[in-house]
Amino acid sequence: MPPLQLQLGEAERALLTTLTKQLVALLAAEEAPQGDVDDPLAALVGSLNLEDPQSNSTPSSLPEDAVLARLLPNGYRDDDEAAADFRRFTESDLRRSKANSAHRVLQDLATGRDPIALDDAAVPAWLGCLNDLRLGLGTRIGITEENLDELSQVSESDPRFAMLQVYDWLTYLQGSLVELLLPEE
Repeated sequence: MPPLQLQLGEAERALLTTLTKQLVALLAAEEAPQGDVDDPLAALVGSLNLEDPQSNSTPSSLPEDAVLARLLPNGYRDDDEAAADFRRFTESDLRRSKANSAHRVLQDLATGRDPIALDDAAVPAWLGCLNDLRLGLGTRIGITEENLDELSQVSESDPRFAMLQVYDWLTYLQGSLVELLLPEE
């Protein structure tokens, strides 16, 4: 498939760059230390102390920040111990994967090319990053399935209005990319 062409104006590029940099900073800010990198197993899964799970160097609980909790959810809703184990073994890789996608978006934005050509390797990174930005922004604004219709009607004087506009634009951008990937009928 030929590369997808993404046309963004200067203001759109600047906004997307700012949001993506904030996402990268958020993902890196609370990342746990990786333990003893001289031990290949510890480097792969983190340093684990089976006698005292709380002393492990990898995270085992849901992040306190609501956006991080949304981006890095528990793997098990009804089993705290299983959720902690799952998080301990997967969170670092999930953070890294999300950050890598965001870095790819930043790299593509920084080229200055207009339009931006998204090859097969870039498309999943862009879709993932846009989804993470939407989830994060939606969490900060307080969007839920129950209040989405209400929030779509807020007035311009509402402090959330501008962020809701950005949320809608990110939704449009992500949806447009998905539509381009769908086979033609």
